[in-house]
Amino acid sequence: MTNTAFSPFGDQSARSAAGFGDPFGPQFSEFQGVLGQSHWDAPQRLTLSFAPDGTQVAGYTSALYSKFAGLLSAAEMERQIITAFQNWARRANLNIGVVSDNGAAFGSTGPTQGDLRFGDIRIGAIPMAPDVFAVAVRNDAMVSGTWAGDVFFNTNAIFATVRDFYSVTLHEAGHVFGLGHSTDPVSAMHATNRSNSISFADTTNLRAIYGARALDINEWNSPNNSFNDASRIENAGSLKGQVPLVVFGDIGNMNDVDFFELPPLSNYAGSITFQVRSDQRSVLRFRLDVYNENQQLLGSVISAAARTRGDNLSVTIPVAQEGTTYFAKISAADSSINGTGSYSITAKFNQNVLASHLSKLNSVQTGDFAFLEQDDIRKIFLQPNPSFDDDLQLNNTFGTATVLDTVVGFQSGFFYRNDASLSLTTDIDFYSIRAPNSMPNGTALTISTTAFNRLGVIPDVRVFDSNRVRVDAKTLVNGNGELVVQVSSTVPGASYFVRVAADDPNSFGLGNYRIQARFGGVPVQTTRFATGVVTQTAPTVYNTLYVAQSQMFHIALRASGNVGTTSHNLWTTIFNTSGQIVYRGLTIDREIRTNKSIVLRPGSYVIKTEFVLAPGTPQQGFSLQFNLDGMTVTDTTGPELVNPATMPFPHCTPSPTVFCYPNDVHTDDPYLIVGGKAVSTTTEPITPPLSDPNLVYWQ
Repeated sequence: MTNTAFSPFGDQSARSAAGFGDPFGPQFSEFQGVLGQSHWDAPQRLTLSFAPDGTQVAGYTSALYSKFAGLLSAAEMERQIITAFQNWARRANLNIGVVSDNGAAFGSTGPTQGDLRFGDIRIGAIPMAPDVFAVAVRNDAMVSGTWAGDVFFNTNAIFATVRDFYSVTLHEAGHVFGLGHSTDPVSAMHATNRSNSISFADTTNLRAIYGARALDINEWNSPNNSFNDASRIENAGSLKGQVPLVVFGDIGNMNDVDFFELPPLSNYAGSITFQVRSDQRSVLRFRLDVYNENQQLLGSVISAAARTRGDNLSVTIPVAQEGTTYFAKISAADSSINGTGSYSITAKFNQNVLASHLSKLNSVQTGDFAFLEQDDIRKIFLQPNPSFDDDLQLNNTFGTATVLDTVVGFQSGFFYRNDASLSLTTDIDFYSIRAPNSMPNGTALTISTTAFNRLGVIPDVRVFDSNRVRVDAKTLVNGNGELVVQVSSTVPGASYFVRVAADDPNSFGLGNYRIQARFGGVPVQTTRFATGVVTQTAPTVYNTLYVAQSQMFHIALRASGNVGTTSHNLWTTIFNTSGQIVYRGLTIDREIRTNKSIVLRPGSYVIKTEFVLAPGTPQQGFSLQFNLDGMTVTDTTGPELVNPATMPFPHCTPSPTVFCYPNDVHTDDPYLIVGGKAVSTTTEPITPPLSDPNLVYWQ
């Protein structure tokens, strides 16, 4: 006998109490409209991968390919999934690129986007209650690490037709992009109806998050849809062609055409290659035509109709004519949904380009650099740690703040973005943004910064009103290259300043970052899990965590006290009854730090918060007040198979929603945190040594 208990994942598609007659049926949760915090930081550079069978998923083993072997070939299954995601992506400022997956466990420590081991969105399959078809971990500001966006099909469910499989995938893809359930009966996001199409309302909701599909950076000032209006691929700074010249573009629809011109290189008569890549960036199928300045066609290539993962095609001019300008034309290969997507175009003077620069080419072509100017892209080849959009410290004050413009494709004032750098230890960047006039009073402002590189800058972000008075901004995420702060209530039409500086100028104080500011959604509400004081003489505080149903936790550790500059750490460690560490986080005085979100299955856990000082620290009465805050970031019921007889904290008879915890505590909360050391027989993990908190930040 089985019972359905809490899922570590987000929405569950297609639960039907009556069996399999309806691929959707009654749902565990009813998110309506747009989820305010569910958006990707780099939506135009999203990647997707298929986990190989055997990949670990929170104690289960993924079996994606073996599950669907009887219904679809592996290639057709992948094509159906890619098509479902692309069907959403082409309607907004989104791109899906397909990448390989090395089989690392789901939820492995790493960045939410850009992990080189697998896609930002991973596809797997695990056993669940048989009336559940699929689950998705929605991307949420509070989902730290690599769980966000992952989709799991149920190996116990029966998918009768390919159409059913596609409709479930389309529905889950909508959740991955941040959409909730819809009451529109023709919507792909309807909670019970099957739909293989995306409604007008679905598209409107999607664009509210990501904006309408916009012109690429080359077309912001004027179109580049003809020879006369071609975007220029700059030779200047290429060191006589030693550096490959990379530019990024986007085909927004089947009628969109992009032209690029390559000016001649003095005294060069070797071959020139134009290379266009959409693979790993999008699923665009494209045509590349190369012309001379007399508009004579010199060569063409076109993506095959069977391509579903983007393409990588080149045209080479064997001998360049002295003084001749060449043109490249990129267009959609066909009118299918694969006729939309982003790409990179590279021009190479083959006899002059250096092998050392070519070794970096793949990472540049497929990287998140589409918003950089060409001179910044060249720096990646020429410098070990280049600074992007270096402001030369000209925006270091309120009075010289960089005024950000609304991102193209969004309603005025709702979304801002900038790529920049802290290039000196004294560098401070100020930005000015304005709230939209049309938003309601009390709308939240969420600001995120993301480091471009691992072991890059660890920033400090502060928000000020138009009078330059600091506004309270709650830190939601601060770890592994991501910082998210939120102002819970803003004023329509008001101006705000955002200050970005290094958290510690002498430690991870330099580097490139992306800042994004978004007005909208409701404030994130966190829960106080535990609080206490640790001192030099009483350095440890214990709490007990009882988990009745599997769920995902986001945890933030804050410290404040009288430690001053003394070298110290404040650690929070969660370990199970076998003494195995399942979570560990670190912060220091006056800091809030987070680690990856964690999935905990039913059972008892010990939370150990510990003050660690440098050896030989004199007895001076140091103390730290700590707060352990957080939230569960998944639904409160879900599809996990659980035997009621083995549930550690079963439902209290006769209520099906109340759990029985130790010491006669009855509550409908799926977890409970109490004081004290819960399990005296637990083998405690070794006390962590004193560590550099900024190194731990990147682990």
